[in-house]
Amino acid sequence: MIAFIGLGANLPSAFGAPQDTVCAALGALAAEVGPVVTRSRLWRTAPVPPSGQPWYVNAVAQVDTALAPAQVLVVLKALETRFGRALGTERNAPRALDLDLLDHGGFVLGGPSSPWEREGLGSARKGHNPPPTPPLQGREALGRPLQGG
Repeated sequence: MIAFIGLGANLPSAFGAPQDTVCAALGALAAEVGPVVTRSRLWRTAPVPPSGQPWYVNAVAQVDTALAPAQVLVVLKALETRFGRALGTERNAPRALDLDLLDHGGFVLGGPSSPWEREGLGSARKGHNPPPTPPLQGREALGRPLQGG
C-alpha cells in the first residue's frame, strides 16, 4: 500500500540541524514503515501561523507499507518521540520532528472515506474526528513538495 508522509522540523535534535533530522527520519521511516519509494527535495517554509520561531525544513515521502493507517500513525508518533518531540507539544509549537500521515492507499486522511472512518477510528481517537493531521489545502510545506516544487 502506498502512503504519503509529511516530515518537518524547525529545532535541532540529537541528529543535528533540522535538515539532518529530516534526513535521519527518512531512514527511520524506511526501516519501520516501509521502503521510501520517492521523496521530495527538502523545502524551507515559514511557521504557520507566522511567529518568531525558526522556519521549518519540510519534505514529503512516498512509502510502500504493509501497515494499516492506525499502525502507521503509532509508528510515526513513536518516531517523533524518539527524535525529541515532547509529548503534548501544543499545536504549532516549534518541534524537533513532526510527522503527518497525509494519504494512505489513495485516501486523503480526514476525507469522508478516509481509512480512519473505514477502521472506525474517528470516534476512538479521543475526540479527533478526523485524525489530528491538518488538511492539505493551504499548507505550502506539503503542497509544494507533493508537486515536486
